[in-house]
Amino acid sequence: MATLNPNLLKQYAQAGFNFVLLHNAAFVSDRGRKLGKAARSKSWPVAEVSHQDAIHHMNKGGNIGVQMSTAGYLVVDYDPRADENAGTPENGLQRILDYIGVNIANTARVVTGNPEGKAKGQHIYLKVDPDWRGRTKLPKDSHPFPGVELKHSAGQYVVAAGSVHPGSNDLTQLGDLYRWH
Repeated sequence: MATLNPNLLKQYAQAGFNFVLLHNAAFVSDRGRKLGKAARSKSWPVAEVSHQDAIHHMNKGGNIGVQMSTAGYLVVDYDPRADENAGTPENGLQRILDYIGVNIANTARVVTGNPEGKAKGQHIYLKVDPDWRGRTKLPKDSHPFPGVELKHSAGQYVVAAGSVHPGSNDLTQLGDLYRWH
């Protein structure tokens, strides 16, 4: 099983992100749903969570997220499980990066800890003007970038590097560590 790593939170603090306290990767609701990527509190969008608070929470076994509205970043969230072209040059991630003209080698990236299959998801961090209000909603059905979600707005967060993926629907299997690439 992967081990939480609070040392990986430092880059977020330096970039000005606000942290979100998430459940432990193995936490399961009363209805049997894995909640390891869910916020522990409904008030997370207005909560002020410091770097030290995030480290303390992670040291107690909890995952951490970062709020999208606080630091002026757009995150391209890619899940290859939702992309029929994963592993080919026509995958949704490559298509959107080509479309917006971003060279992935020049970005901050986190490889997500999904345990299913060989292809791992990614969070690609792109610096944008904090007042940027570009389009972040992609159509749910048949958009040209399968497996891609854009995260930027208030009310959105992504799981931070150093956290552990809650794993598949198999309640006994946790995923790998979210880690900087």
